[in-house]
Amino acid sequence: MPIINFSGIASGIDSEALITATSDAARAANVTPKQDQVTKLTDENDTIDELRVLIEDLQDKANNFRLINGGALAKEATSSDETVATVSAANGASNTSFSITVAQIARSATHSFNDRFTSVTTPIFPTLVGTDTITIVSGNGIGVAAETTVITVDNTTTLDSLATAINAASTNTRTIASVVNVADPGAPASYAMVVTGLFEGEQKGEITITPGAGVTGAGVFTASSVNQAQNAQFTVSGLTGTIERSTNKVSDLFTGLTIGITKTGTTTISVGDDAAGTVTVVQEYIDKYNEIVEFIKEKNLITKESDDPDALNVFGPLASTSVDNGALGQMRLAISGATYSSGTEIRIMADLGITTTQSGTLKFNADTLEQAIAKESTSVREILKSVGDSNSALTGDGGDLDPYLRFQGLFDSTITGNKALITRLNDSISRAETTIAKQEQILRSRFARLEALVGRLQSQQSALTSALAGL
Repeated sequence: MPIINFSGIASGIDSEALITATSDAARAANVTPKQDQVTKLTDENDTIDELRVLIEDLQDKANNFRLINGGALAKEATSSDETVATVSAANGASNTSFSITVAQIARSATHSFNDRFTSVTTPIFPTLVGTDTITIVSGNGIGVAAETTVITVDNTTTLDSLATAINAASTNTRTIASVVNVADPGAPASYAMVVTGLFEGEQKGEITITPGAGVTGAGVFTASSVNQAQNAQFTVSGLTGTIERSTNKVSDLFTGLTIGITKTGTTTISVGDDAAGTVTVVQEYIDKYNEIVEFIKEKNLITKESDDPDALNVFGPLASTSVDNGALGQMRLAISGATYSSGTEIRIMADLGITTTQSGTLKFNADTLEQAIAKESTSVREILKSVGDSNSALTGDGGDLDPYLRFQGLFDSTITGNKALITRLNDSISRAETTIAKQEQILRSRFARLEALVGRLQSQQSALTSALAGL
């Protein structure tokens, strides 16, 4: 059972204070330094993870410079008549100007049946004997398999149930059936069936609807107004012949250009360099790079606990590791190595207005970049491309940053080693706390015996004093 100790009642000694002081001294020697080390290692791991995220963000910014994504050189495209066609340009588009004349826009098919009904719930094949079918065939163009949907009907089929059956058919992904009221305002309801194609152009858009013999004999769905699907047709200046596309969104005519056809007519498409757009992309990269430099600098700081000259140093979470500075060195290589030897005036990053400051951050002059684009846009694109190229130090799988970021790379191995040390330290702390607790138990037991002994001695003294006083 636990020892009950009324500290100092007999001896006047504050044993609990002595025990606490002894335990505190033991913790200061054997526990606190290890706890401080655990905190330091945990902070280091967390900071390395933060740095990893920042560098990966920088790689994403640099990847925008790669030609596979169109390169960093932004493009601006205009259409002289956007009611005829609109245009957008990706970074990979070439500077050009041409006219496009639209003779026909692409459209989907529409079948509007001539039969009219006063109710959507009234049977539309009342004289049909047994069952029959309505067959919808859509999309039978070059390279596209036809899609056939067969709907079974009988003398209870209504407009609503027929439209529902067409739209719910698992074989139908290219048409939609609608029931519309075509009556004039105030006139009795007059409902009709409309089947519309979901795709423009002749490949998937054409629709053929064939009623069964029994349906025809019933006098329903025997006539319809058909606007069949058609392709967009247009000509382009400098190219011979008429061009056809199955959609009004044309993105395979010129690399990097998407043209949206809206009506017949002629418009002029122009594509040029968008200096402001390029500045924005480069500025995002510069800002992220500088954020990483400042982050590493802040996390490496060594400061004093106070203004006292004898105060202890306080180390930043990255002050005891070199992986951050190693990674930063590789980032700097990506900047210094970004060159284009074939350029006439524009060959290195400095020619784009990107220079390094004494503090290690990058300084960016947007005006210089815009002037470089005006002089040698190809050189600008190639220099920036080399930063985010698949073989670059910054983004390449085998690049100089790869050993830091890859699975089980230098960042991972540093964190893993720290975690193993944290585990050992925590085990050591636990053992030390167990030892301290046992020592406290021993001391309390000893002080309890001391109190009991002093108490007996005091009792004997009191009895002896009383006996002497009676002599």
